[in-house]
Amino acid sequence: MLVVFPKASGVAKFIIKMKKGLTVIELLIVVGILAILLTLGTVVFSSFARKDQLLVQAKEIESILNEARMKTMAGFSLGGDEAFNFGVYFQTDRYILFPGSTYDSQNANNQEFILPTTVEIKSISLPSESIVFEKITGEVMGFDPQQNNFILNDKRSQEEKKMSINQLGTVKIEDL
Repeated sequence: MLVVFPKASGVAKFIIKMKKGLTVIELLIVVGILAILLTLGTVVFSSFARKDQLLVQAKEIESILNEARMKTMAGFSLGGDEAFNFGVYFQTDRYILFPGSTYDSQNANNQEFILPTTVEIKSISLPSESIVFEKITGEVMGFDPQQNNFILNDKRSQEEKKMSINQLGTVKIEDL
């Protein structure tokens, strides 16, 4: 708002008075800018989260394989005197930590881990779709260098990680 105050000397003095507060247009511009920034941030963050999800799943599988190996080497028993071999059985949408030399789907001591719906295990190249560890040494039972890996796939981005297990039971994770 512009207000003109005449002076006695004939020179007018102009004073600009500012209103306090925001106009609707200013408010809409600020809200629009915030909406654009929020949208861009969400898109960038979600792409990072997707990439991280595949690596997190690979690390979790590696952890379960290491747990099976350590339980076998430590002579872990399930409440009795007999020490068990432990292994991990793989399916497309899950993996199962199991006691014994072979996977038994009816064993009550199996621990099942379900993958997120966006991640799958494919191209399973393992004897009987499982890895079993030898007592005391922790080496892979019946190791075959031609059957020692599988692919972890993100269904949305098609990003893949190859997980390989060597004879000593060490897990290697590679980007494809």
